Amino acid sequence: MNPAQQEKSKAQVESLAAIVTHPLRRRIWYAMAEQRPISPRELADELGDPVNDVAYHVRVLRDMGVIELAGTRPVRGATQHFYRTVRRPYLDNKEVAELDAEETTASATNILRIEFADAAASLEAGKLVERPEHYVFRMPVNLDEEGWQEFHAIFAEAAERLYEAEARCVDRRREKGEEGESVSVVVHLNLFERG
Repeated sequence: MNPAQQEKSKAQVESLAAIVTHPLRRRIWYAMAEQRPISPRELADELGDPVNDVAYHVRVLRDMGVIELAGTRPVRGATQHFYRTVRRPYLDNKEVAELDAEETTASATNILRIEFADAAASLEAGKLVERPEHYVFRMPVNLDEEGWQEFHAIFAEAAERLYEAEARCVDRRREKGEEGESVSVVVHLNLFERG
């Protein structure tokens, strides 16, 4: 890696650390991963935080390059801005390795909170087990180091394949002119050492 690439890589890791260690910034980024354009006002309402704080951190995330302006709309003499993610809140192994324990714990805690909220909302709506092909899976197991690495590779491949499948779905919906029609789902992948 040449010095310019190393500097860019270092800046990206520092940016990711600046996102995952700031509680509101992290929550905004993860909330925006829903892949729909959203305004700071809507985010503030969704997250229960002051709109000025949310708007500030939205601008910071935009400047960091993980979100972008998706459009504007005039509202009562002002302009409402809508943003979307250009980088999902997914950190690969190399990026995670560059973060310290506090940063990785903060990120994992946020993801688990969102997962519990997702599951609770789905259960409450009667959707979690509505489809016969739903998948809720738990597998406690004892592994050796080689097994741990093998399980990790399977999870990493599954995540990559899920992103690829989503991209194909977006393309199909565009081709069919059904951008508004979709089935809202959430995928959770977890692999961790038990306490």
